Amino acid sequence: MKACDRGSKWQQAINLFEAMLTATVEPDVFAWNVAIGACKAGAQWQFALSFFDALHMASMRPTTTTYNATMSACERHGEWHVVLNLLAEMYRVEVRCDVASYNVAITACRHVEQWQVALELFELMPKVQLKHSSVTHNAILSAYRKGGQFLRKCDRCSG
Repeated sequence: MKACDRGSKWQQAINLFEAMLTATVEPDVFAWNVAIGACKAGAQWQFALSFFDALHMASMRPTTTTYNATMSACERHGEWHVVLNLLAEMYRVEVRCDVASYNVAITACRHVEQWQVALELFELMPKVQLKHSSVTHNAILSAYRKGGQFLRKCDRCSG
């Protein structure tokens, strides 16, 4: 299944996963993560959310990878509110957020010109002991540029 979750084979990965669900094979969280990742690769954010919800209904605990893959699938389609809700849920259910979690959320905000929200997330990262990466810096600068704030000095974005 993992070999199929990239590129044009995403549909095969989803088909294999659905076959697991109808058979006697009980998928583990890794299988759920691969299925959600395949949805991301196939631009199927609604399916990613459906699998995410089904994972909960199967009484499985999503991991950081589960959340990040689901958020990434939604981010690519401008579903920034969904991404932010998932990020907030991670804190509520005590699943560890990582730099990638914030990078996806900042990028989601960039896509819809929500540079103020992106900046809030950027500023929150050090407060939750997460260091900005080069991806983080590129995402916040891109959010500023896309939001028409490129000429605005971004003192809080340095360092």
